[in-house]
Amino acid sequence: MASTRQTMRGTVWARPATNASLAVAAAATTLVLTIVALALTPHTIEHVAGDANTHADRNSNAHNVPAAPAASANLIEDKFTVVMVTFRRLDTYREALTAYCNLPRVHKAILVWNDIDDRVNVPRACDFECAAPVQVVQPHVNEVQNRMMQWPLVETAAVLQVDDDLVMPSDAVNAAFEAWRGQQDRLVGFDARTHGMEGTEMRYKLTLHGRYSMVIGAALFVHRRFYRAYASDTLTSQLLREYVREHSCCDDISLNALVTHMTGRAPLWVRAGEGKRELHSQHANAWKG
Repeated sequence: MASTRQTMRGTVWARPATNASLAVAAAATTLVLTIVALALTPHTIEHVAGDANTHADRNSNAHNVPAAPAASANLIEDKFTVVMVTFRRLDTYREALTAYCNLPRVHKAILVWNDIDDRVNVPRACDFECAAPVQVVQPHVNEVQNRMMQWPLVETAAVLQVDDDLVMPSDAVNAAFEAWRGQQDRLVGFDARTHGMEGTEMRYKLTLHGRYSMVIGAALFVHRRFYRAYASDTLTSQLLREYVREHSCCDDISLNALVTHMTGRAPLWVRAGEGKRELHSQHANAWKG
C-alpha cells in the first residue's frame, strides 16, 4: 500500500473513462459497499474463547450473496500452509520465513520469489533450517497478488499469508488459527483497518473509531478456496486482478472485498499482543521495478 493515507479513490473512480475501466470501477464499488455494510465492532481474542461465534452471528449478513466454493474433503484441516512473497529483501525474508516454518502446526512454507530480475540469489529449499518443507516458486511476472496464485500448491484448508519483514508471535498465530478453524468463511487477521468517505473520496484509514471493515495482508489466515476464487476466471475476480495488476497495490483490500462479497461475513480481528517483530530492511519494497 502506498502510504498510511492511501486512497481507495482509484478502486472506485480514478481510472481513464474507458468501458473496461468503468466496468472495473462498478465491480469494485459494489464490493467496497458490501464491506461498508458489514463493518463490525472490533473484537479482541487474547485466548481461544467461546464468544467468537456469537460475535460473528451479530455481524452476519442476511443478504443474498454468492456462496463460497465448497471445501475439498482432501485438504488437511489441522495444519496450515505459510505463503510469503519476497522482493529484494535479502536481509529479512530468511529470518521471517524461518520463524514461521518451524511452528509445529505448519504443513509447508511456500516462498514466492518476486524479483524476476535476480536469479542469482534465489534460495534452494534445502537452504532453510525448517521443520516443515519449503517450496520456492519463481513466477514470470512481478505482482504482489502472486501469493494468491499459489493455491494449487496448498494442501491445507488454511493459508497463513505473511509479509517478508514481519514475525508474529507464535501464541498469537496459534490463537488466530484456532479462531479461524471455527469460522473458515472469514478472513482472520492481526491488524485491522477501515475506510470511509472524506468529502467525495473513499479513503483507506488507520484510525478505527471503534469499527473496522478489513484486515490487512501483512499477516492473515484465509481458506485456500478464497485464493482459488481470487485466481478464477469469474468476471469479478478478473476485474479485481486487473486493477491490482495496473496499480500494483490493494490486493489485500480486494481479497477482503471478495471474501465478504462471497460469504456475507466480515473479517475477524485478532490482536497479536506482545512479541510482534517488524524486521527493518535496507531495501524499500516495490512490486514494480
